[in-house]
Amino acid sequence: MARTPEDKIWLYNSGLGSRLERRWGLQHDSRLAQWFNERGVFHAQTMSASIIRSFWRHLNSREIRLEEQIGGLQVSASELAVYSDFFRFLPYEPSLEEDDNFLPAQHSPGSVQGEMLVLSPATGTQRWEAKDLATWERDTSAFLMNMFGGAGIRKETVTDFIHKNRMPAAMSTAIDGDFEVALLLPAIRRELSAGASDDADAYWDRFYDRFPKAMALMSFSRVGFDAKRTQAVLYADWASGPRAGRGFFHFLVRVKGRWVIKSSFNTWIS
Repeated sequence: MARTPEDKIWLYNSGLGSRLERRWGLQHDSRLAQWFNERGVFHAQTMSASIIRSFWRHLNSREIRLEEQIGGLQVSASELAVYSDFFRFLPYEPSLEEDDNFLPAQHSPGSVQGEMLVLSPATGTQRWEAKDLATWERDTSAFLMNMFGGAGIRKETVTDFIHKNRMPAAMSTAIDGDFEVALLLPAIRRELSAGASDDADAYWDRFYDRFPKAMALMSFSRVGFDAKRTQAVLYADWASGPRAGRGFFHFLVRVKGRWVIKSSFNTWIS
């Protein structure tokens, strides 16, 4: 392990990381999991990745820089800007770029107002039925180029998406919109699931008892950008009941300082 380059440490996340998550109680309410929770990290895979990287740095006599690591495992301000503009539901039109006076509306038709958005506390993306991470990377890269190539997506944007989504990152409530934002923290999820693991209706009844103003439970992937931050790609899904949910990949472009959706593809529906 010590001889592995640091930029390849993520390869240990699946095997060694999974064992750490099980044996050290990172998927539950262990003291170590609580320690990470207090620092804004809620996904067990993100915790184990930080532990593995710290151990690698120890083996190689390098500074661990744990706080810096944790900061790197959280969504960035640039990604939060995309999430915020995403909720304005502003579709792309060529005329937008031609109009010098254009400014995307703060409250476009269909924007979310006056409700609560409940988010998964960690990012995630559709994993298809890939048996391993390398297969997922290959299949997802090909899929995104195929779906959005005609809309102008660049390979570098897809590559950035793939690299960022090798592991979950901690989500933030700092999304700009006319709605409250809450995280479905692991302790709350366990509370909602207690005794209702096989009863989806009971789970959602408890969900809305806990979050009566919620419009849905949503999760986002991390956002892939091109080098100049002119285009972006992300995955988002939502569910509002046991048989009500969808997942989409979205391709966005930056117009007059705002992110607008140029193309979307629905990958699943229930």
